[in-house]
Amino acid sequence: EIMPSLVGSEMCIRDSIIAIDSHVGFEADIHGSDPAPQFSRKYYGSLDEGAARFRVVPAQPKEMSWVKTYIAQHSLRLEDGQWTWKFDPNLWVDTILSLDGESVMAAVKCPVDYIYGGDSVVIDDDRANKIMNNAANKGRLIKIPGEYHHMMVSSPELIIGVLKALL
Repeated sequence: EIMPSLVGSEMCIRDSIIAIDSHVGFEADIHGSDPAPQFSRKYYGSLDEGAARFRVVPAQPKEMSWVKTYIAQHSLRLEDGQWTWKFDPNLWVDTILSLDGESVMAAVKCPVDYIYGGDSVVIDDDRANKIMNNAANKGRLIKIPGEYHHMMVSSPELIIGVLKALL
């Protein structure tokens, strides 16, 4: 859910919002009859064991191992003597499959800058344009050729440079 201070108000906490290859679903999107993926909590005997199982979803051919290792080691928490992932198993149901993009984007009063990877399997040119066309306050639309969905894992210095330029 978008923070109430960013929706339905003329005031914003920040001057703008910067979204990076973020999926927004729309009413016209066609979904098959497959139910949302169901995840059960997985437990590991050690931090290293859990971190070794870390994968980015969707998979991509380009990533920096040190970034992936850092994220993996900080994405696990100790629970009852075992290590488990910190992510919310309901993420897919509550956000990814939402088809309310028109009203969500129209309600955000802050300018929205949108960055996406030219080789992303999550966002293509049509989706990026649709997201921005539905934004109440359009910012800049930036396509980064040769990048995939997980740009912070594959090219952190590049993304940090783009973010600094936008700020």
